[in-house]
Amino acid sequence: MGVNDPTKPSQDTAPTTAERRLAKLYSGVVSLIRTHLRDHATLNRLIRPQEHSDQQIALSLLQVIEEYNATPPLLPSRTIADFPSVDLLLRGSVGKLLASTALLQTRNRMVYSDGMGTRVNQTENPQLNMQYSQMYYQQWKSDVRQLKKALNLDNSFNGTGIVSEYLLVNGLWDE
Repeated sequence: MGVNDPTKPSQDTAPTTAERRLAKLYSGVVSLIRTHLRDHATLNRLIRPQEHSDQQIALSLLQVIEEYNATPPLLPSRTIADFPSVDLLLRGSVGKLLASTALLQTRNRMVYSDGMGTRVNQTENPQLNMQYSQMYYQQWKSDVRQLKKALNLDNSFNGTGIVSEYLLVNGLWDE
């Protein structure tokens, strides 16, 4: 926030209006994602109050925006402030969060015996979370490709789309 000099912490400036607006926007989208996941203390009876921290959700948002920007066609980069679809942000982030949860569950999987011949499986179902994650991710990836193609096509009508070599080939026959 603001201009921060780690060598002079007393000279940190207050956040700008744009930074406060961006933080409020992130907070709103994080809240939407938490609502979609139903990740609220009143609904989580068996686990901690929230399964995903706001920081984890914000990280998933950054990952989704970065992946969107790296997906061809390489249109101008987007931020959370001008992202073309809140639904794509939501579904992409949910897929990333479910994959992260599945990774954690796999790492913390434990099967043991109680000494009386009963095996206890102390784990949640990481395979189920991974399946949901892949389902969200595949749909998200398909929708991103379709949206970016549509945006590129739309931009080509006003001259801001990605130029194709077909323009050069077509120009040779234009007489």
